[in-house]
Amino acid sequence: MFFGVVIITIVYIPILALTGIEGKMFHPMAITMMLALLGALLLALSLMPVLCSFLLRGKIHEGDNFAIRCAKKLYVPALHAALKLRWLVALGAVLLFAGSLWLFTHLGAEFVPTLDEGSTTAMLYKPVGMSMEESLKTDIEVENLLLKEFPELTRIFSRIGTSAIASDPMPVNESDVYIFYKPLDEWPKTPGRPTTKAELSTQIEAALKKVNPEYKILFAQPIEMRFNEMLEGTKAQP
Repeated sequence: MFFGVVIITIVYIPILALTGIEGKMFHPMAITMMLALLGALLLALSLMPVLCSFLLRGKIHEGDNFAIRCAKKLYVPALHAALKLRWLVALGAVLLFAGSLWLFTHLGAEFVPTLDEGSTTAMLYKPVGMSMEESLKTDIEVENLLLKEFPELTRIFSRIGTSAIASDPMPVNESDVYIFYKPLDEWPKTPGRPTTKAELSTQIEAALKKVNPEYKILFAQPIEMRFNEMLEGTKAQP
């Protein structure tokens, strides 16, 4: 029982190596499970024998049930064969471990996949020192321009400044432009038009750069952006 709990606990150790958003999401879960397993092990080794001595009465004998007897009939011959071919078994274990290390280096680096929220947020940074009136006028021009040049879009709205409860303070020269688009199968199929969200973001950035080369744009998704702000302190993943 002790080694079984230790093995299960070790499974959660790689989760502690996660960084960024994944680490902050899953570290509490891994730590909670490891502490729960440790507490369960301590109770099983200390409290349970005492309770058994109080509650179990009558004739008690140790023995295997039907399932354990069936498992031993399969396990004992396999164990004797493994002991006879111990070097072959050890070599196989080493090769299996080496293969798992090679596979680990070729796994994807993204632990949490990015979900498609059906919209995009463009963080538009305009020249510093712009007044509120100029920023509002610029955002209206940007919205009209994007709706005119990109038939893939359905609607756009912008957010400027800071609310009364300043959870994310923003200067007036910074805008969050929320861009909603049609389903991908309804996008125009003409040559040169975007076919993916990444291509759409690239073309939107190029269109805004033509209006003003000083514009700086970061792209994310509404929920993703808020999550990044809360956990990482930045509006977009690096």
